[in-house]
Amino acid sequence: MFRRCAVFLAVALCLAAPCLASSPARAGNGGAAEGAVIGGLTGAILGGALIGTGTGVLLGGAIGASAGAVIGRNRGPQGYYYVRRGNCHYRYPNGRVVRVSYDYCY
Repeated sequence: MFRRCAVFLAVALCLAAPCLASSPARAGNGGAAEGAVIGGLTGAILGGALIGTGTGVLLGGAIGASAGAVIGRNRGPQGYYYVRRGNCHYRYPNGRVVRVSYDYCY
């Protein structure tokens, strides 16, 4: 039972991580909500397939949603324009960050 759950968790995380990394940048914590949805769906599908019961679907969805939310929340800004502490910032390719008008972040 423990081996089955460990394999399920590893596969769910591996399937959720590329989806989160390839998504476009969003202002704020949109990544956490997106990660929870993707992780929950992936976890529910794998939980149902591996365990084969409704409990597996429920358990897989809960584990996948929480893991996806943590992964999505911990992502840094992927694009050049992003919001931090209520201000819009622009990140140059060399790493320098400057504050810009809030209109650029919409």
